[in-house]
Amino acid sequence: MEVVAQGGHGIAAWAAAQAETPHLWALDALPFVFGMAAFGLRARSRAFRGHALWSLTAALVLVSVSAFAYALEEERRAGAHLTAVNESGSLRYRSLHVPALIREGQPWEAARDNFEAVLQRLTTRYPQAGVGVEARWQVYDQSLRETGTVDFQAVEALRLAADRMTAAIEAEGRVHSDRAALGFVVGLLGMMVSLGVGIAMLNRMGRIQRSLAKSERQFRATLDNAPIGMAIVSLEGRFVSVNRALCEMLGYDEADLMAADFQTITHPGDLNADLEKVQGLIDGRETSYRMEKRYVDARGETVWAQLDVSIIRDEAGRPVHFISQIQDVTQARASTLQLQYLATHDALTGLAKRAVLAERVQDAIDLRARTPSHSYAVLFIDLDSFKEVNDTYGHAIGDELLAMLAKRILRCVRETDVVARVGGDEFAVLLNGMVAEGTAVEMAERIQGALASPFALTGGLQLFSGASIGVALGADAYRSYEDVLHDADHAMYASKERRKGGVAVYSGSDSGLAAV
Repeated sequence: MEVVAQGGHGIAAWAAAQAETPHLWALDALPFVFGMAAFGLRARSRAFRGHALWSLTAALVLVSVSAFAYALEEERRAGAHLTAVNESGSLRYRSLHVPALIREGQPWEAARDNFEAVLQRLTTRYPQAGVGVEARWQVYDQSLRETGTVDFQAVEALRLAADRMTAAIEAEGRVHSDRAALGFVVGLLGMMVSLGVGIAMLNRMGRIQRSLAKSERQFRATLDNAPIGMAIVSLEGRFVSVNRALCEMLGYDEADLMAADFQTITHPGDLNADLEKVQGLIDGRETSYRMEKRYVDARGETVWAQLDVSIIRDEAGRPVHFISQIQDVTQARASTLQLQYLATHDALTGLAKRAVLAERVQDAIDLRARTPSHSYAVLFIDLDSFKEVNDTYGHAIGDELLAMLAKRILRCVRETDVVARVGGDEFAVLLNGMVAEGTAVEMAERIQGALASPFALTGGLQLFSGASIGVALGADAYRSYEDVLHDADHAMYASKERRKGGVAVYSGSDSGLAAV
């Protein structure tokens, strides 16, 4: 069997080396492990950048797996060739020893049948390599059948043919052996590269995760430390995240607020308007909105807030949640209203200023021009002897007296009427709607009666202060509030000249003044 040892040396040695190092065979499982990790991590990588790196890793893993599979297949083929070399060697061995077997009296048929079975297998598998052997065997077999003797030239020819077959099979086996070795080398290199890329990939993912964690901490710190209320709200209106400022603004613990929705804490008077704007965001008609609205805090009190809401959408454009910024404007609103009040009302008496009265009188004139049946009247009131009060008791007493006078006048009129301070000690009243001359005069006399009682002032001081009143009835001829106020003022002075504490009605001319 010497030819077997020579022909199969490379394959047998390589196979023996593999058998002695079984741990190398286990390496073919590693690419699958890395492949599973790669595909698992790739699913997460959609949230990150670096898709090319993941694709490269997956490709390398596939290359490694393919290389190992190729190497295993080539090794299997090399082993099959090793078996074939052994069988072809046995052909030569038997062909050389047949004469001796025959001479020793052993039956030729047994050796011949075994020989032909092996030859058939080899020539079927290696048809080109077996042509010469098959032809030489036929000569060899024929000489034995016909003469019972061995043609040694045929023996030699058969041996040479068998040698060529062995060499051909051995060469093909060596090719497969080399390919198997190359496949394992490529697989190992691919595995090492994919391992390196995988490590780089994991490092990158680690950096990204750390960066995301840092961003999350910064976002949370920004949210928590924001000076105004901030919240992330689901599409259904439930709070997903709230900050400390919002909890303090509304007086709720974070857990209680997270268990609620914005509909619950919105003032009923503002809920429909808010829901309509929210629906506009969801439908895509708007990307954000701003509104002033009222919330109901944990104590049941109203909190005015400026609300700014934006909608966040995913990559497909579907709405995900809202981001709300809520700023407490209760004090600012109160200050604004106070400024607006001071701009239109007298700080001392709380009555409307002259500009407000002028606007309302002009409205009454315009309404009468459109609706002739509408009636109105203006009373002009001037205090009698108020200058003496200031000169005698000082401005503080005078201011206190004016404030008390204003309250008494207000108690005499209707809610639809307007009372204004139009000068230092002068007041005016707009009687609006269904006012006849008799009604206007009655109202003037009622005011005079209210002012007739003494005023109890600081320090136990009691003072009397009468008033002269002029009346101007609304007429079609009026086009400007100034004309109405002028005529009421004119009637007041006419009343004062005749006697203090009187009432006069302007009827269109000086001669038409009527004292009551």
